[in-house]
Amino acid sequence: MAALMNDIYDLKSNRPEDLRLLTKAIHRWDPSILNGLPKHMGVFFDGLNAAIINVAEESRTVQGRNVIHLIRGVVIIFTQAKQLDSVS
Repeated sequence: MAALMNDIYDLKSNRPEDLRLLTKAIHRWDPSILNGLPKHMGVFFDGLNAAIINVAEESRTVQGRNVIHLIRGVVIIFTQAKQLDSVS
C-alpha cells in the first residue's frame, strides 16, 4: 500500500493540483472530491479505502477493537509528508 501511494505521488505525469485534490479526498475520506481527476486516482483511492476497511475489519475480528481511525491517520501523515516533499 505504501509503495502504491509513493508511486502515485511521485508520478511526474500527475499535476500538482490533482495531487492536492487527491490529498484532500484522503484527508476527508470523501471520494466525491475526486470528480474530474484522472481515473487512476479514483481507482487508487477506492482501492486504498477498501484495503483500509479490510485491515480494520480483520483487526476488529482478531483484537476486538476498531482501528480504522488509526490506519487512516497513518495514511494522512504519509500524504502530508509527500506533499511537503513535493514542495522542496
